[in-house]
Amino acid sequence: MTYEYDSKILIIDSDENDITILQGMLEDRYTVEFSDVAGLCEQRIRDMIPDVVILDPIMKDLDLRATCELVRELNDSVYLIFLSTLTSLHDTISAYELGADDFIGKPYCPIEIDAKLKIQIENKKIYFQLLEQKDLATGVAQSALESAGELGVIIRFMENVGLCTSYDDLGISLIQSCEAYRVNPVIQIRGHRGSLNFRCANDSVESFLLEKSGDKGRFVESNNKLIVNNPSISVLLRGMPIASDPHYGRIKDNLTIMLNAADARIKSLGLEIQIEEERELGLSDTIRDARDSLAKVLDDFHEYDMAVKEKIVGFKDRFENILLGLSLESEQEDELMDYLDEFIREIKGNTHLKENIEERFGTLISNLDGLKFIG
Repeated sequence: MTYEYDSKILIIDSDENDITILQGMLEDRYTVEFSDVAGLCEQRIRDMIPDVVILDPIMKDLDLRATCELVRELNDSVYLIFLSTLTSLHDTISAYELGADDFIGKPYCPIEIDAKLKIQIENKKIYFQLLEQKDLATGVAQSALESAGELGVIIRFMENVGLCTSYDDLGISLIQSCEAYRVNPVIQIRGHRGSLNFRCANDSVESFLLEKSGDKGRFVESNNKLIVNNPSISVLLRGMPIASDPHYGRIKDNLTIMLNAADARIKSLGLEIQIEEERELGLSDTIRDARDSLAKVLDDFHEYDMAVKEKIVGFKDRFENILLGLSLESEQEDELMDYLDEFIREIKGNTHLKENIEERFGTLISNLDGLKFIG
């Protein structure tokens, strides 16, 4: 806010000599006007809005109270001097009660009035300079606080961006940061598998605009809108302040910093996702190979089991033929056959071991199939 103090002086007096003396003394340094008719005072006050009023309180037909109130209403810092032939203590007190800042009796010394005006006007100028300095200091302080708040948004985003483990996390974090600046963002992240849009549909005008805006440069500016482009991300900001507003430049600069960080994180996320996919693909191949190998081992085990059974049956038949060819006594032959039958029963009695092995192989293959499905 700019404060001006033009030192406009209005003399309200019907005495021509007083008007001539005061006007001649002051008009070379100040803007001086006068009103010698009570009925014209109000309009003259409204037209001029004086900084100093020198007033004769006993001017004919003058509504003194209304005049003082009007002067104060239009300019609450006005310097109001009563210049009067009534100099009693009662008159002086009445003048101050009506709002006078000073009371000078007639006859007066022009030099005294001139000196008082110089001091008063100089004090007012200093006062307004202090007001301007106060407003300037307040503005600087407010700007510093706003800048500190905006810096805090950047710092928080920088802290969060490294913790984002997906494009969704990054997009949400950037939206929250943009909203801290009281703007409405639309974001497009271009990942390793295509574009991901936030706050707009994939087939929307905004999505198409962000897709193509990169060809128009880093910044695309229009009425209350700003697009900032990076290789992996573009942001459309709606509700931006006008370009001449200091906030506009700060938002633009701050968003540029955040998008640089976001762009780097998008690229690193793409690499992390690609590495994970390749790892999962490699693990899936390994699991498939292990499963096939185990299935082959189980098949071989079944073949071996069948071969053993065939060998046992063949061995029994051959053993019986050998016994018949030895011409053993009946008791000896029965004893050997009983021993052979018992031996075969013991072998067959251990089939639970085979079943346990088959069960474990089956469980292992099922688990590998499950891992393969998850991968």
